[in-house]
Amino acid sequence: MKNSKRKLAVLLFTFIVTILLTIVGGQKVFAAHPNTISAIQEGKKVGGNTWFHVKTSGSRKVFCTSGLNVATPAGTGRSCSLIKSGQWSESNQAAIAAIISEYNKGRIKGYYDPYWYAEIAINKYLGNSVYSAGTDSLVQSLVSKAKNASKKAGTKFEATLSSSSIVFKKEGNYYVSNVITVKDKGGYLDGYDVTARGTKNVEIYNKKGNSFQVRFPASNVEIGKKVTVTIGVNAKKSYNVAQNYYCGSGVQNVTIDYLETRNISTYIEISGSVERKGNAIEIVKYNPYTGKNIAGATLVLKNSSGKQISSWVTTTSAKKFTNLPAGTYTLTETKAPNGYKKTSETVKITVKEDGKTIRVNFKNYPKTGANVLKIDGTTNKPVAGAKLVIKNAQGKVVKELVSTTQAIKVDLDAGTYTLTETEAPNGYKKTSEAVKFTVNKNGGYAEVKMKNYPETGAEISKIDVTTGKELPGATLVIKDAKGKEVKSWVSTTEPTYFKLEPGKYTLTETIAPEGYKLSTETINFEVKEDGSTTKVTMENKPKTGAKISKQDITNKQELPGATLVIKDAKGKEVKSWVSTTEPTYFELEPGKYTLSETIAPEGYKLSTETIEFEVK
Repeated sequence: MKNSKRKLAVLLFTFIVTILLTIVGGQKVFAAHPNTISAIQEGKKVGGNTWFHVKTSGSRKVFCTSGLNVATPAGTGRSCSLIKSGQWSESNQAAIAAIISEYNKGRIKGYYDPYWYAEIAINKYLGNSVYSAGTDSLVQSLVSKAKNASKKAGTKFEATLSSSSIVFKKEGNYYVSNVITVKDKGGYLDGYDVTARGTKNVEIYNKKGNSFQVRFPASNVEIGKKVTVTIGVNAKKSYNVAQNYYCGSGVQNVTIDYLETRNISTYIEISGSVERKGNAIEIVKYNPYTGKNIAGATLVLKNSSGKQISSWVTTTSAKKFTNLPAGTYTLTETKAPNGYKKTSETVKITVKEDGKTIRVNFKNYPKTGANVLKIDGTTNKPVAGAKLVIKNAQGKVVKELVSTTQAIKVDLDAGTYTLTETEAPNGYKKTSEAVKFTVNKNGGYAEVKMKNYPETGAEISKIDVTTGKELPGATLVIKDAKGKEVKSWVSTTEPTYFKLEPGKYTLTETIAPEGYKLSTETINFEVKEDGSTTKVTMENKPKTGAKISKQDITNKQELPGATLVIKDAKGKEVKSWVSTTEPTYFELEPGKYTLSETIAPEGYKLSTETIEFEVK
């Protein structure tokens, strides 16, 4: 391109202007890069200089590739020939294609024209002169993408499989292979095709990303017979390439916004066999105290590799598994039957190649424990919020809990225990007694109750007089009958409860919530000795006022520097101030007011408007 002698700042400014004049040609699809491109014409111009954009026959963008200070191949009838060898390597073709792909997909989004970034990045990657613009972060990002594409194209494709053979395990009515993963040493695998043969209805199964399995119906394998399955994997990687054109001596070489896809593949085969043996297991769950079978336990059977064979819920009949291969299996419980403790034991089962049936008796012991309930000592109603501790006969803490309005079921081993309280519920005195109870080993839950007696106090509400809702942010003080302060706090969105000795008190407000008038009321209240909670409510009235906004009429933004005056209905000035970049709030008594401007902001006309408004 022609060398612009302007400074970079001026050159960038003029380029921004030319963005508005860009005419982008439509895309035309070629079967392959054409051998020649002709009728290349200039696109954008800045002054007398061509600045990047050139196009062929109004259809494709052309990118210069020989540096930015070489003459452009513009002019009617100019023809450029495809350089078929000796110019760009496959890696460079992929790198340039990566940049053009970002341009074609509209992903280049920056301060300047996307074409400008693409042009600079191509020349930066090729090592051509790109002025200081080559340090632009977006250009560097495009060059980085180009280098990654170059590496992908230039790296040898060496695909492998995670296993050298197929290993099958029986799952339900199928034999399912191990998970096989397709890998590429260079990390550029784009996809693969896989086929299987060797038995009827064999299929590719659970294909996810680079991994898959193979399965076929278990009925295909007769006892004592072998089935062999072979799979073939055709792994592929692909990338785009762009090609370079020679346009004549002393003139820019170019590339066009057309990309061809190159595909590279490799084929791998592995095999695996299955031989089926006939063996069986029968499994029952039972109560060792009664000897009866138990329904409702969830059990899991796994093979020696840890692969789950089955998960099921027991009934009073035995669960039978037939045609199991010889080997070692494990039986575990994931959920206990209702009323029984979960069995942590893992049972190992060895199946031999003798066709016999093995019977497994799996135990469950009945649950034991206590139903714990906190009650009000005066009403016998449940009480929530007490923190409780259960200790065993040795004094060790075995359970910590918080009471609710329902009895809490606690699983405990057979033995003697004590229940104590560490923290009383809100509004109640702490219980000092320890309740002893016994858990029977034959099952069932001991009923354990502990009493709490009410504690005297008051519940204080601070509310909005207009809405009745709780008001946060008020500083409140409670004093006793002698005028001594006993409580001071800041209100929240919930009423506040305090434990207080029986007697007379006063409630006052020292700081009002934001946006509300201070309450001058003194509220007298009394806490009685009957354990009841005295409820006290104090109200606040909202403040009244106005929020004044001074704005530019064109862009609606706040204008600083205007001197404004508010007058009441009698024409008396009540507020005078200078506007800022934020609206200004004033507290005003209810009534009618006027707003006028006495000094305009710098650069603006004085507003002669008088605005009338009313504070309600």
